[in-house]
Amino acid sequence: MIRSVFGFSANERLKETNRVTADFQINTTNIKRDLNGHYMEKSINWKKLELGFSFPKSYQQFVQDMEMQWQYGFDQTMKCVKGKL
Repeated sequence: MIRSVFGFSANERLKETNRVTADFQINTTNIKRDLNGHYMEKSINWKKLELGFSFPKSYQQFVQDMEMQWQYGFDQTMKCVKGKL
């Protein structure tokens, strides 16, 4: 299916990416705790066969959530890069 839609083999791509080594890894293990309530929640309603999404209640809340997510990513990246210097 992946090959017919995107033009490459998913298994071959997985093997290729597993051979690549990263110079560093950004630690996001605490993202759910650190950003609790500031990201979109997803759910599955199996009875209705529907996906559910909890969007921010207002545009201002969306802006705040995006800023917190961006800042979290930036801070985690800087910690990682500084640790490698």
